[in-house]
Amino acid sequence: MSLKPLQSHQDRHVYIPQHIEKAMAQHMQQSMPAHLKKYQDGNTYIPQHIEKAMAQHMQESVPAHMKEYIGPYMQQKVMDPNVTTPNVSLVPSPNPLSQASVAHSPRQNYFHPPEEQSLNQSAVVNTPEPGVYSSDGMGTPAEPQPLSPVQAYDFITNPAKPPRQSLLNGKPPAVRAAIVSGVLLVLIILGIFIKGLFGGSSNLTSFISIAQDQEELIHIATGAALQKDLSINNKNLAATTKLSLATAQLQIITYLNTNHKKINPKVLNLKVSLETDDQLTAAAAATTYNQTFKEIMKTKLTSYMSDLEQSYGQTKGPKGLALLKSDYAGAQLLLEQLNTPD
Repeated sequence: MSLKPLQSHQDRHVYIPQHIEKAMAQHMQQSMPAHLKKYQDGNTYIPQHIEKAMAQHMQESVPAHMKEYIGPYMQQKVMDPNVTTPNVSLVPSPNPLSQASVAHSPRQNYFHPPEEQSLNQSAVVNTPEPGVYSSDGMGTPAEPQPLSPVQAYDFITNPAKPPRQSLLNGKPPAVRAAIVSGVLLVLIILGIFIKGLFGGSSNLTSFISIAQDQEELIHIATGAALQKDLSINNKNLAATTKLSLATAQLQIITYLNTNHKKINPKVLNLKVSLETDDQLTAAAAATTYNQTFKEIMKTKLTSYMSDLEQSYGQTKGPKGLALLKSDYAGAQLLLEQLNTPD
């Protein structure tokens, strides 16, 4: 492609936006064939066939939006980079001396008569720059409106509140129901755990067995108190056993009720032995009641203390543990009183 003189002159004064000029230079640097690259800096004489080859390469390779700037770029940056492109203004310069200097440039006089130069210069001068302009019809750039102090710091004094997030928002009904059910189940399990930790027992059945032991000892002590020939020590033991174990049994039954475990009288009397009653009746007839009573009480108290130890090892709640510990101490006192000589 050979540039005509008129076209060459026009291309020297066409405004090339800065981003287009940068993109064009980068494109030439990356895509220009090796044998043409040494001519692209504009400091070497460019033969006509080289000029044509470079222009053709640019025409075929640059993007569509840059094609209109191929001629101006080649003239201004490659063919004759010493030519200074005039500053683009939105309105013609009112200074006639500036216009005269452009009109009588030696390079312009060589190619065109003054009337063509004036026409071309007018076209260049009226080329608008990208930007924001006012609506006054004169192409005057619009002045940016400054923010007031209140607006400038509004993001600090009045920040936007983030939207509230909810676990159930936007969920289908089935998913929401499943989430609520899961939360309730976790709360129930947590409540049972806390109750068992601070007030419950892991084995309430052992507490029922203890209450049955206490009922049996109370029953034997009550029968002994009715004997006429009972020794003083045995009378004291019988009275103490009835009083202390009745109180301990009431505490055990209350504890079971608190943990939703009721015990009826029939279950409570399951360890009362008719065989033991017959043994004591026979001892009374044989005038050996005092000795037989002490032996039976010792056996029953030992069994009672063993049940207390076993239940203590199976219990986790602090209230149940404290109750078992108190009952064990009371059983030890009864055993010591039993071993007191007559």
